[in-house]
Amino acid sequence: KVKINPPDTQWARDLQISIERGDINQMSFGFTVEEDSWRSESEYDVRELKRVKLFDVSPVTYPAYSATDVGVRGMESYNEYRNSLDAEKSEQIAKVARDKQQIKNAKTKIQII
Repeated sequence: KVKINPPDTQWARDLQISIERGDINQMSFGFTVEEDSWRSESEYDVRELKRVKLFDVSPVTYPAYSATDVGVRGMESYNEYRNSLDAEKSEQIAKVARDKQQIKNAKTKIQII
């Protein structure tokens, strides 16, 4: 299981759309094996990876392991979060502009007196 918080960049938004559409629907991961063991189950040889060093996790079209999948979850709540940050920033900018105007008006009144 992997959780990825994509950056707010064009390529990340494009990737999310491709995942939502199903164009990219699996994962690939790169690792080196540090410890493993082998055993036989029925007619199959089974390799158990006991310790690995993970160095890459990527959404892909053609994975090395076909049992993987990838999906976009929670993007609506993330987008709401980003929009709320943008709204807060706009509100702060407007407040600073109002405060500056009030200071300017106060200076004008002082000069008139």
